[in-house]
Amino acid sequence: MIDFDCPKCGEGMSVPDCLAGRSETCPACGNVDVVPWPSVQAQAMSVAGSQAPPAWAQPASPSPRRSPSRQPGRREIVCPNPHCGYVGKPIRRARGSLALGCLLTILVFPIGLIYLLFTGGYRYYCPVCKMQIART
Repeated sequence: MIDFDCPKCGEGMSVPDCLAGRSETCPACGNVDVVPWPSVQAQAMSVAGSQAPPAWAQPASPSPRRSPSRQPGRREIVCPNPHCGYVGKPIRRARGSLALGCLLTILVFPIGLIYLLFTGGYRYYCPVCKMQIART
């Protein structure tokens, strides 16, 4: 868990480690702020105070997911996020609607053809951190 204070109202917030770097809304004042990374937070605490940082601010030992022990198989990915390192099947989402492309092609052929060309295919996402994976 990452513990940090809202910069606007000073309310203490605690969020899971997987939300580091993402926006989070303060429950007290509604301010939207970015959740700090644990390593940045540990550096800030060591510079700001002379006392040792708490246990949650210590760098975690690398988990087995971060250094994949096996090579990805066919249709599997290695997540490029350095804090994730997931190896396995990605989430696959269509880039466009085939039904809309066909309707546009029937109604206005050039526009429908352009739509089908530019929105065909799929986007792939890591199921753990939801990061979009670049096409190879």
